[in-house]
Amino acid sequence: ENSSQILDLLNAIMDLAEAETQTMKLKLVPIHLLTLIERLMDFFQFTAEEKNISFSVEISSSLWIKGDETRLLQALGNLIDNAVKSSGKGTTVRINSEEFGHSVKLSIIDQGIGITASDIPRVWERLYRSDRSRSTPGAGIGLSLVKAIITVHGGEVGV
Repeated sequence: ENSSQILDLLNAIMDLAEAETQTMKLKLVPIHLLTLIERLMDFFQFTAEEKNISFSVEISSSLWIKGDETRLLQALGNLIDNAVKSSGKGTTVRINSEEFGHSVKLSIIDQGIGITASDIPRVWERLYRSDRSRSTPGAGIGLSLVKAIITVHGGEVGV
């Protein structure tokens, strides 16, 4: 189990290095955004049900994006996983989209403890963990990988 965790961490660091140096190879294809999000919700459904967390999705069924499906599953999966982990029992994780011309804004909103104003600028940094998150598992690499993957796709991330 420890070997598996170390291998996962090393793979995440390698992915991050590739994304940050713009050497990550992307297989860009049209992706139905709602289907992608539904796949992720199915994956996290068991964990969410254990905490009586529900998902609320407001994404147009006609919305398509262009991206690397595997990498987007990795990035958005990290965000949904974080949202489920940080949300309290009996809450809802909302996933919404807005279209702006040729751009899409995807929001993943949880009802967790939140992020302090002083931590917001640092959450995307590699290996950064706020004091509030130190009691939960993780190495502080997930959000930096999310940012790198979204940036390689020409997008932006924010809190």
